[in-house]
Amino acid sequence: MTSTERLGPSFPQAESVMKRYRDAYHIAKLTDMAGHVFKAVGVLFAILTLIIFGLALKTDFLERGYAALVALFFAGVVFMIFLAVGLVVSAQGQNLKASLDSAANCSPFLTSEQKAKVMSLYEPNDNVYSFKLLRKALGFKDVFGD
Repeated sequence: MTSTERLGPSFPQAESVMKRYRDAYHIAKLTDMAGHVFKAVGVLFAILTLIIFGLALKTDFLERGYAALVALFFAGVVFMIFLAVGLVVSAQGQNLKASLDSAANCSPFLTSEQKAKVMSLYEPNDNVYSFKLLRKALGFKDVFGD
């Protein structure tokens, strides 16, 4: 018995529509995750920038008075660039999820239960940042039955 049969009577196209929405939701979640990764990389690069300038100060490579200001400026610029890109990418993922919610909710091929399942409303403990999502997006088979 398939998942659509358990959820009640539906159109024959329901399984195809549900698969399409599930795939699109995976892309939206990955896009949102990529935005968070950009923000984290921005923090790491800002810290690395401060460390590099700190090492340069120890070797008297730069004039000490201005080097601290230059280090803070560059670290801030690096962080702000990655933060801005991360926010935009994450917002695109959230926007895609909202559009998919609207499209799935208006679909005449899905029952209310199927719509909730496609929108992941049945899986409150679903970990968006798991490797399971990444494996699915890359097309790997689930060996462990996750």
